[in-house]
Amino acid sequence: MNTIPFYELRTRLYASAASGCGAVNEDFRLRRAIEAFEPLAQANKAFMKLYSDCAKLFTSDHPADVLSDCIALADALAVTQGSFGDSSETQPSEINAEMKIIPVTYSALSELCEKIEKCSPKLQELTESEIRLVSDGRVLSAFIRATENGNVYLDSFAENVINIYGEAMVPMLRNTVDLTDEKASGKTVDYIYMAAGAKENDYYISLAKNPEAPQNIRISAIKAMSHDTANSDILLELYNTEKGKVKNAALMAVLELDPPEAEEILSKLIEKSNGNYDKYADHVRISPSQTAEELVRAKMNETAQVPCDKDILLSALSIERTVSLFKNKSGIADCYLEAVDIIKKWGAGEQLTENYYASLNDTLIKNLQNKDNDKFRCLISELYKKSPNEFVPAYFFMKLIYDPDDAVSVLSGSLEKLHYTVTSLLADIRYSSAHKAYFTEYRCGPAENGSEPAGKAFLFESFPDSLLGVMCSLSDINEKFYEHICSSLLGFIEGCAPYDRERIVSAVLDAAFDMANKCPSYYCVDLIAKYCPESMADRCRGIASEYIYSTLITKRASTSCSIINRLPLSYSDKIDELTELLNRVAAAKGNFNENTRNDLMKNIKSWIEFIMKG
Repeated sequence: MNTIPFYELRTRLYASAASGCGAVNEDFRLRRAIEAFEPLAQANKAFMKLYSDCAKLFTSDHPADVLSDCIALADALAVTQGSFGDSSETQPSEINAEMKIIPVTYSALSELCEKIEKCSPKLQELTESEIRLVSDGRVLSAFIRATENGNVYLDSFAENVINIYGEAMVPMLRNTVDLTDEKASGKTVDYIYMAAGAKENDYYISLAKNPEAPQNIRISAIKAMSHDTANSDILLELYNTEKGKVKNAALMAVLELDPPEAEEILSKLIEKSNGNYDKYADHVRISPSQTAEELVRAKMNETAQVPCDKDILLSALSIERTVSLFKNKSGIADCYLEAVDIIKKWGAGEQLTENYYASLNDTLIKNLQNKDNDKFRCLISELYKKSPNEFVPAYFFMKLIYDPDDAVSVLSGSLEKLHYTVTSLLADIRYSSAHKAYFTEYRCGPAENGSEPAGKAFLFESFPDSLLGVMCSLSDINEKFYEHICSSLLGFIEGCAPYDRERIVSAVLDAAFDMANKCPSYYCVDLIAKYCPESMADRCRGIASEYIYSTLITKRASTSCSIINRLPLSYSDKIDELTELLNRVAAAKGNFNENTRNDLMKNIKSWIEFIMKG
């Protein structure tokens, strides 16, 4: 029997999958291969099954599922066509239930994979459709191939991958760790820790203790070990026996875990500095010891003596560097309060002041990752009691983790004062399909480039109505914050659980309409245009034209009316709204540029003509 048509069909099935399942109907080569396979199918029942399944590819509403079944059957039939000489034991597949083949064009898939493999900055600006592709096995493969060259941009993308696959991707990551590559970066080990945490501790130990392993891989393994006090003895041994960068990595891990020997080690380092403490700033920062706390207190007192000259304080005073030393220290409540006093004396602008308070809260929140976090919880409670307005973000975060039912009450009256910080904390709550729960990261504000990834705190399976109510009440605060609010709400929708999406979108749309009615802005209208269903079209009438007209009057003119065409309005409603807007603009009076008015009128007319043409 001539089986060449079978193998040609099998090859075309794989090629079609690689090109994107959405293009199956246009794949004439696949059609030809199926037609050429028909005579063979007539002579064999198993081949006939494959032929009939392939024929469904051009009629099914879900070609990706059919294509996957056809490839699986073709592979099974290929095995029966010859003998197999490998008698070694098979291994379980690393593919899990979350991995899919998603219908997508070849160009869209290859563009995303190229961004991943190049660790492009564009990974921080992915569209919702690109994020949806993360569960495609081909995208996962591209990520696995790129891990060794990872950077801050791939770190950001890794969060999306880990949210879907979780620990299931660890075997694939471990397979890419090359112990023979002396120039290995060790980034793959970092991603293993992000995915599995301390569960892979034995693996980290094996790498750290292996003198033949590349230096950077050993350093990454040591960093992964620095979160478990059970590793203290091994890390002390590495510190005493190793040299160079491996020795210093072990030193930093020992100082962070703070076994009894760490106090003496840090004290000796400080003695050798001859008063130049800045030389060992990183060592002081990582250490929770009493010696480190006293050094921080001295540095804080030194900072407080600098005259309150704004220019000096914002550049040379380095309060940010001083605050960064607060990490892992629970006995320095006085330093936090002194930092608040200094910030208040500056009289800096509202946003700048909030940024400095966010830095204080960020340190407090990250400290909650420590296993022995009772003392850090006490510290946050003490600071909130003495200075509630400045420390509400950290206190709210703590309540969110340990007492979520009471978290909402903490925000009462705080949304206006620390708007950016609180909004970001709420918007950072996302859903992980791997863990079937919402989570947030131990940080306050966006992750800084070059900073180590923040740990995750898992919260609840379904987003509480009480917290959703707080998010949607953000429309009640100052209109100047609407841009940031809408941006946060968009991100929140993209990160919510599928089963919560309808409820959350409905609540967010109510808030967006409220904001659009109070103060028409592009951000509100854009949010409505992205998610408003046709059933709510009546509420959309007038909001876009009101925004466009307001930009002319306030001299912030937008000459594009495309936003109206994106709303779920009927053909006639769009024409009526544009016509009414044209008349208003023509009759408008005010101190605005006539050229701008004319440009806007031309744009309105062109959109009327475009819509009328269909």
